[in-house]
Amino acid sequence: MKLSIPAELKLRLRYPARAVGIAGSMLMIVSILLPWSYGHDALDDMAFWGAPSPLQLFFLVLPVLCLALLAVPLVGKQRLGRFARALAWNTSARTAAVAATAVLVVALAAIAIELGGLVNVELGGWLGLAGGVLAAVATLFLPDSPEPTLRRIRSPRWVQILAIVVLMAVLLFAGAYALNLTDAGSFLLFAACAAGTVVVLRQMGVFAWLGIAAANNNRVLVLSAFAVAFAFPFTQNGSD
Repeated sequence: MKLSIPAELKLRLRYPARAVGIAGSMLMIVSILLPWSYGHDALDDMAFWGAPSPLQLFFLVLPVLCLALLAVPLVGKQRLGRFARALAWNTSARTAAVAATAVLVVALAAIAIELGGLVNVELGGWLGLAGGVLAAVATLFLPDSPEPTLRRIRSPRWVQILAIVVLMAVLLFAGAYALNLTDAGSFLLFAACAAGTVVVLRQMGVFAWLGIAAANNNRVLVLSAFAVAFAFPFTQNGSD
């Protein structure tokens, strides 16, 4: 059964909901500074204080996106200018909160399976999950955003080229990192982080804009793809 919240209630509660969502996002961000697991053998060792593991840093992308999508609109439509309606702020924040919560569920389940029970989940893991649930519930009470219009915003060619280069670099790094993971739980958690980030960026309209940038700079796209294909074998430590 789909939860239906009246539009007038969302409009009335939009500021408290945004504040609660920001608080939940900050809890998730703080959680990576705390240990998620009691033992050092789960995932990529999330048992340290103040020293996030690589997978915790990958997870950080989602709550940071959620926080930005909730906080930036508070500066006002006039200051945002053409970006005021371009990114589907509320809907994208909701997607980021749900994706972050899902990633945390995967992480805590992996820790419990690898170490033998939920008792091995430390404070940071529970704090992050509480923040994710808080943000996800809060964003349900935000008014729905219109369809993103980022693709309609004209941008300089150098910005488009830079975006293509960054995208290809991220794809190269993500592929190399994922294929070097030997633990099944770590691989699934990284895949969940990557999938969640992709869904949020798509919701924001980033990929529609990238499609236009790629069409306008086809030669750069082909050259970048060739460079990534050439460099990829060198990321695999000499393996076949």
